[in-house]
Amino acid sequence: MPALIIVNEFSHMGGLEFIQKKYPKLEEEIKNIVLTAPIGHKSKKSDEKTKIGEIVWSGKDFNKPLKDNFKKFGWSKKRLKLEHGNVEVDFFKERIAIEVQFGKYSFVDTDFMKFEIFHYNDLIDAAVEILLSHRLMKGMYSGPADFDQVVARIKGRGKNNPTIPLWIIGVECKEQ
Repeated sequence: MPALIIVNEFSHMGGLEFIQKKYPKLEEEIKNIVLTAPIGHKSKKSDEKTKIGEIVWSGKDFNKPLKDNFKKFGWSKKRLKLEHGNVEVDFFKERIAIEVQFGKYSFVDTDFMKFEIFHYNDLIDAAVEILLSHRLMKGMYSGPADFDQVVARIKGRGKNNPTIPLWIIGVECKEQ
């Protein structure tokens, strides 16, 4: 049965160190949740030109097992009502927000915006973004963001953008 492994970590504005110091149990819990999520096998038949007929990973192959595992440990969605709509994060616990992003790369910036809104409204102290490693991304359909791309974009934006302490985790899938 495949399992996720953590292969990359990046701390933006001291996000990882902040979580380690102020929420050490949550740091270990997040790692445990990622590492113990019961991942199934590749499920999507590709119709992309370069992978026609290949069975590839889909974001759904990871999202449901991770969601179920986070829920098992007491993490839940958190919604903030705004004047003209709502903003919601995938998982929330003790002033930490988490987004799992195995979908299109453009959604990562949306996740960062959500984190900033929650932080500005004094609901979170730090955030965690869980992404595919570059290697795992190559085994999926086209379009998802990968850890290396996201970290390079953050470094290119300057040290205070996004404006929240952030721990970025890159994962791969390993057969067990």
